Parts: sequence; structure tokens; C-alpha cells
Amino acid sequence: MKRIVLSMGHEDLHGIFRKFLKNEFIVCMNDVFSSNYLFDVIEEDHPDIIIFHDKHLEIPYDPEQENQVEENLYKEIKFLEIIEYIRQTYNDSIRVVFVCERPQGDPFLSELVNNNVLDIFYTNQFALDALVEQLVNPPQYNNVAHLKVDNSNTKYRSHLFGKNSLFEFKEEEQSTELIETEDVLKTAIEVETEEADTLVHNDKKKPGLFSKIFGKDKNDSENNIAVINNSDEEPKLEENNYKDNSPETEVVKEKETLNQDIPLNTNIPPKELVEEVKEQVSDDNKEDIKKDIYLGEEVSQKDVNKRTDSSTLRADKYKGKGRNVFLNLFKKDTSLDTKGYENTGHRNLGTVKQNLIAVVSLTPGAGSTFFLHNFTRFLSLDHGISSSVLDTPSEFPIWYHLLNAEQEHHEYWEEVHQAIKTRPETFGYIPRWSIDNINFFPCQSSTLDLNSKDPIKNRDFTPLEAKELIFHSRSSGITFVDLSHNWSNKLATETLALCNQIWLIMEPNYQSLAAASHQHKILKGFEQLAKDEKIVTIGNKWNKKFDDVLSPEITLPYFESQVEASLKGIPLYTLQAKLMKREFEKLSYKLF
Repeated sequence: MKRIVLSMGHEDLHGIFRKFLKNEFIVCMNDVFSSNYLFDVIEEDHPDIIIFHDKHLEIPYDPEQENQVEENLYKEIKFLEIIEYIRQTYNDSIRVVFVCERPQGDPFLSELVNNNVLDIFYTNQFALDALVEQLVNPPQYNNVAHLKVDNSNTKYRSHLFGKNSLFEFKEEEQSTELIETEDVLKTAIEVETEEADTLVHNDKKKPGLFSKIFGKDKNDSENNIAVINNSDEEPKLEENNYKDNSPETEVVKEKETLNQDIPLNTNIPPKELVEEVKEQVSDDNKEDIKKDIYLGEEVSQKDVNKRTDSSTLRADKYKGKGRNVFLNLFKKDTSLDTKGYENTGHRNLGTVKQNLIAVVSLTPGAGSTFFLHNFTRFLSLDHGISSSVLDTPSEFPIWYHLLNAEQEHHEYWEEVHQAIKTRPETFGYIPRWSIDNINFFPCQSSTLDLNSKDPIKNRDFTPLEAKELIFHSRSSGITFVDLSHNWSNKLATETLALCNQIWLIMEPNYQSLAAASHQHKILKGFEQLAKDEKIVTIGNKWNKKFDDVLSPEITLPYFESQVEASLKGIPLYTLQAKLMKREFEKLSYKLF
């Protein structure tokens, strides 16, 4: 039987298609909700057929980077590039099926035909039985010949295969292979010289962003700071001496050892740790630093939708050394008028981006579970936004007991974390545990069932099992994975490799943060995410007196009424929403 991957980006559509296709095909468990994960799934499942949907499959679009075209045209261009890339990479081994709602004569449909897509279902209604029957038989041009129009490529010709296209990356890979081949031919003397230079530069490398929490490395110099220029040109390493202000620049060969601090036990892809040299701030400028930029009414809704905040505008003002550098990392944004965050009714669901968010605690008991238990309820009850929560195994199955206190699970519900190990062919059909339009995937047992004699249960996940759990839990546009403070299991490392945001939960306890130095290497793998403003710091059980030491973007105080909510077996948000609503409103803009 042929294998099918559903890449339509909508859980309900996947369920309907799966029901009709399963008798004639093997429908792979890895459903695709974003183009970011498409080729990972292809490499893992080796499908014969891929079914796309042009409306629901997420194709990341940044209007600032892609301002030359509007979003719908951009998505059409990317679809054509994806299909062409599949054709060139896998030849005719993968059959592409396209589902959409477009009129006959649409140039995009004609371009699909030109790209040898011979299975197009473009009407607003069609029989799934007919689709199955068509896919059982070989593809035929007669099925789509009527969709051809003249000059259909005029609209796309000037944009296809341009900057940031898949083919640009493919050419870069080929160029890299040629460069590596030339490097092999270098003499032993040149290689030894380069290795010696690399060791010298690594010794002078500045600590990463999160090194500021745990202190400098012993070999770091106080006066010399290494700056790696990660541009298209040959990498350069600059050494600035603040005493004589005479910079020296030396061209060096970029080596893999520059990323040696990234832990080997994670799947976090290596990042170029680009550091900026900060000016030392004199006493005369301290008053300027303390000043905040008040935007007031100048902050428009357009700016908020772009997730523009004053922390970006203030980036160059907060410069310093020692503890001040640490404060800048967690500087709270107080410039936005919080009145603008008040609830104005349900949001437009079409504007919610598909996000995979890792929620982590820097220390045990910081409150990642408490936060998610309430924030997901805020999204659902206040804005009608559905979300999913994937639990990671821990010593105590707190999510299971929290949910069971509020609503008993389905009669046939079982823990997907164990089912993926014992019955991977059926775990995707286990009934979901849904409360208030939130899908929960809790653990009922710990990471390793030490009381079980079954060696399958008494082991960690394989990388494939971990990815399947993550893809399976993406039943909503927004998926949270509660990693808590345990990031060593395979599910945690795969989540950190795939997620597009990391939300850090912390308590007002500097000593506890300093004691978390064993997480240092893993934290350094987050460097690039931090630079892209994809790490959000959230203070839980916060005391304002601690703002002089740390200042997270979002803060939640200690709630005495949490005891009452626990006794009733409900989230605190359903009991007293006003306690958290303002901070949650500010945080929700990270999802758009």
C-alpha cells in the first residue's frame, strides 16, 4: 500500500481525509501543519503521496522581510517553489495532490499544472470517494487539462527562486561542499596554523547571553571581546582593546569549534553566537540610562500587531557591565500603555500564528504548569483561541491529577507517551482529553516506569517517537510543551530543536538561578532565539522588591486565592480572571 502524508495544516481536515483514505492507503501519523516541518516529515516517513491545502498550511511570512509582495502572492510563490523542489529532489517518486477553493482560470492552478501537479481539487465541494478513487489510479493529465491558461507564469516569473528560496539554500550547500573539498587539499602546515589560530580566538571568546547569569568562563579576558561577523563575506574576528582603542582585525577560517559549547546531547542546531561590543557607561550617563521611553498614544495597533515594543527602541540605551548587563537581559517593558491591552472581545482566529512554544522553568517549582493551566484557559475563555498542552514525563504526573480533578477523561483514553512505545500504529486514534476547547496530553506515569518489567516502557523516547508525539499534539494552532525544569529527556531536546518560541518561567530567587549552572550549556543553545526576541521571560510568584535584580517581561504575583482554586479543582483564572488578565493580554501579542 502507498503511503500518504497529510500536509493541510488543519486537524479537522486531516481527520476527515484520514477516515476515507485509511482503507486504501497507509496514512502516516506525522501530519504537517507548517512548511517548516514538511521536509523533516518527508525524510522520516518516505511518502508516495502528499496532500496540500493552500489556505490552512502555515507558510511563515514576515512582511518586513518580504515587503516586495503581499502575503497571498508570497504563499503561492512558496508553494510553487516547494513543489518544484520536491520534483527536483525526489523526481517522480512523490505524487503531489492539491486541495483548494479557487475559480477555473486562476493562474495559480495553471502553474500547478505546469509543475506536473495532476491531482487538483479546486471546487468548494467534492466527493472524497472520488478523490480516493483518483489516487488509487495513476495520475492523468486529462483531469487538469482544463485548468491551463495562457501566460499564467507572468504573475510569478519575477519572484520565483529568488532570495531565501529553497534553491538558494541548495546552491549554498553545493558551494559549501566544493569549499570543503578544497579544504581537504590544503597542506598539513596550513591546517595546523588554522587550528592554532582557532584555539587562540576561542580562548578570547566573549561569554554568551546566558553566561551573564552564571558568570564568565575562566579563560575569558576582561578587556578583549571576540566579535564574530556572521555575514556573507569571509568571517572576521575583531579584537578591541579598550585601553588604547586600537582595533586589530584578522581574517580567520570559520571552524566548527566555534560552536563547541552547544551540548552534544541535544538536537538544538548550532547557532553562530554573534556578540555585540557594549560601551562602558560613565557616571554622567547613568541618569539617561534610568530614563524610560514613554510611547503613550504613539503606539498604534499596527505596531502592536508587528510585535514592536520599546525594548527594541531602548536596546542601545541600556549598556553597562557587571550586574547591569544582567538586568538588561530581563528588562521589563513598562513603556506600553497597559490600557491598550484590555480585552476587546474575541480575536480574529485567522490572525493567530501556528506556534510551537516550549515552556521551561529555570528552577524546580518555578511554576510552568501553574502558568499554562491558567494562560490556556485565558486564551480559550476570553478569546476563543484553541490550544494544546503536551506534558513531558516527570517524577510526579501533576497534569494528570490537575485535569482529573476538573473532569474525568474519556472511557478509552490512555497515555500517549506510553502508547507511542508499545502500540505506535494506533496511538494517533486515542481519544483526546479536552476541556474548554483545550486539548491536553498529560503523562500518567513517570519518564521510566521502574516498576514495569517491560523493557519498552522502561526507556526514554527515540528521536522519531518524540517527534511523532510533538506532531500529534499539534491539534491546534498553538501548542505548548511543558518541559518544566527537566530538559534532559529526548522529548525535551526535540522540542527545543523544533520550537519557535521559548517561554522561561522564573521565581524571584537569584540564588536559585545561580544554582542552575548545570543548565548552562543548554541555555547557550538558545542564543540565537534570544537575539530574534523569541525568548519570553515570565516571573511567577513575583515581588516588586526584586525588580532591582531581575525584571521579566511578564510578572505574576503570589496569589493567596490559589488555595481555594486548588480545593475546587479548577484553574485560578476561572475563579478570579481579573488577577491575571492584564499581564496575559500583554503576553498574548506574542502569538500574533
